[in-house]
Amino acid sequence: MRADRHVVLIGLPGAGKTSVGRQLARVLGRPFADADEQLELSVGCTIPQLFQERGESELHRLEAELLAELLGRDYPLVVSAPGAAHIGAENRALLAESAVVFWIHGSVRFLTELSDPAHRPRVVDSHEEALVRLEGELSALYAEVADQVVDIERFHSVGGEPKQLIAHHIVELLAAGDLPGPVRLPTYGPRVVDCPEDAGGLSDRVLSDLDEEVADRVVEIEPFHAREGEPDSLNP
Repeated sequence: MRADRHVVLIGLPGAGKTSVGRQLARVLGRPFADADEQLELSVGCTIPQLFQERGESELHRLEAELLAELLGRDYPLVVSAPGAAHIGAENRALLAESAVVFWIHGSVRFLTELSDPAHRPRVVDSHEEALVRLEGELSALYAEVADQVVDIERFHSVGGEPKQLIAHHIVELLAAGDLPGPVRLPTYGPRVVDCPEDAGGLSDRVLSDLDEEVADRVVEIEPFHAREGEPDSLNP
């Protein structure tokens, strides 16, 4: 029996589930599984090839089987769910029982500008029209299964790396204790620092503890400002 729940990210293609999921998994210290990548590995071809050769119905069936398999793992994961999958009743029940679900949400216009449609098999003809169609098909489903909606657009309008800010925001939501649980959080806990309103960032931002967790190396900048020359051009 797992000690805590999976964290599952759902949303339209191009919302950034994979990049946010990887960052979130590093912060939470648990494995990350991208459902599309896992499916490609299991069938030996790309999602667009699978879509073209076997059709949408078979793709949906394989996506459902894979999601059920991931949710059945006995250790907690961060999972990026398929971007345009219709989540059936069985998997909806599994999500309710074993996961905390975040809907990574952005407007169609924003996602059209943000994402590259080249590798998305169900985004054909007009990219924006395809996303409008998918939003119409899936929004009610996403609203049903999501425990929390994360509006990503505001994180792209402030300073900082959006995927990190979104991941840190999700950790804060988990730490608040208002979502289904349990979800084990890092033992260090997020440190929240108030930023001035005119700082150009979020009012509350998770800073050094989480940054240290995800950083590969720390570079102290003060020594370079004490030496002659332009700090940007000096090497350690």
